[in-house]
Amino acid sequence: MWSSPYLCLRYYVGYRFRSRCGMRCVRCWAKYRFLVYPVSCLILMTATAYAVYTMTGEYRQLVSFSLVTDKQTLPPITPTHSMVLVVAYMRSGSSFLGDILQQDDSSFYVYEPLKDANDRIENNQSIALYNGTNRYVHTPEEKISFFVESLYNWFTCNFKDLDIGTLTSSYLLHYSKKTRNYMGCLTRHHNKMDGVEYCLQYLQSTCIPAKLRVIKSIRINMDTVHLLQQRLPFLKVIHVVRDPRGIMNSRVKVKLSNWINLSSEVNNLCRRMTKNIEMSTLDREENVKQIVYELLAEHPIALSEDLYNFAGLEFSPTVSKRVYKMTHYSPHARDCDWCTKKSNSSMTSLMWRTEIELEHAEVIDSQCVDLYNMIGYLPVQSLQQLRNHSVPLHLKILPPGLL
Repeated sequence: MWSSPYLCLRYYVGYRFRSRCGMRCVRCWAKYRFLVYPVSCLILMTATAYAVYTMTGEYRQLVSFSLVTDKQTLPPITPTHSMVLVVAYMRSGSSFLGDILQQDDSSFYVYEPLKDANDRIENNQSIALYNGTNRYVHTPEEKISFFVESLYNWFTCNFKDLDIGTLTSSYLLHYSKKTRNYMGCLTRHHNKMDGVEYCLQYLQSTCIPAKLRVIKSIRINMDTVHLLQQRLPFLKVIHVVRDPRGIMNSRVKVKLSNWINLSSEVNNLCRRMTKNIEMSTLDREENVKQIVYELLAEHPIALSEDLYNFAGLEFSPTVSKRVYKMTHYSPHARDCDWCTKKSNSSMTSLMWRTEIELEHAEVIDSQCVDLYNMIGYLPVQSLQQLRNHSVPLHLKILPPGLL
């Protein structure tokens, strides 16, 4: 009979008014009935809002959220705060792994927060901090110290001691799900300092309650990790390694490198990877996990579950479905060079075998013998072997019980 709850409410209020006041108040009702409309709307809106809150269980606290500016007021660091640092190399598949770890809605993921500071250090420029000061970094020791401090502040949600470059990085918009609201707020304030000060509440409101805090960086080594673990004893580390032939081919493909200086560049890469592997063995086994990218791409569900168990987070059916979609994306979608979603993750990890020249692969083989022995990569014997994807170029080493 009635077309909306509003009309029902309006009729009910009018009826009760008339029945209680009688005909003597009909004139009063006609005179003041306009008051029923806003009151009934307010009641209806309040009831609807309460119903939504009851059903979803969500509490929007940004309206009254105030930025924590005192270190003493930040929540204490306990073993219940899962923190994972992903240590990797440029074009090693770490973005893919980081995206897997942020598929759980309770995770807070930060992508390459050290980039701007690292660029400024290499260009002998000062680093502008949020507190209004500028810092110069001259020595490798000072650089490591600054990186440790920055990572510590990210993991503890202490944003007021970070540098402006990391707080305004476009990476927070494009690669990290939980930081996009913050970047949207910053955009509305035209990236000005007063905007940063106001919008930091969005970062803290997602960072502090997060069950898992993840940071991915290609700009640190295990010596930095060891210093950070002294301040964060519960920190867990995932070290991502990839076949250096795949790394170098990918770098050249996206114009981050070239084949001219291949010998020296790949020598530095393999020495760095080898040293980090050696240093990681000094840590307790439960705090450091080494992941081979090719195996993660080939067995994404099994190894993702293992990663979540390592991080201390449940690998739920929802996360499993999201990881599956990441690695089995629509075949009609183009696999871009910077995307983490692939139509076939295993095929993507082996694409370099179709593209790299045999002579380049042989140069890399000669420079990375020690790394191959550690990880289980195999040198190329012929062009036919290189192009035949059914012939593996790495030993299938998996943690026991996964498959």
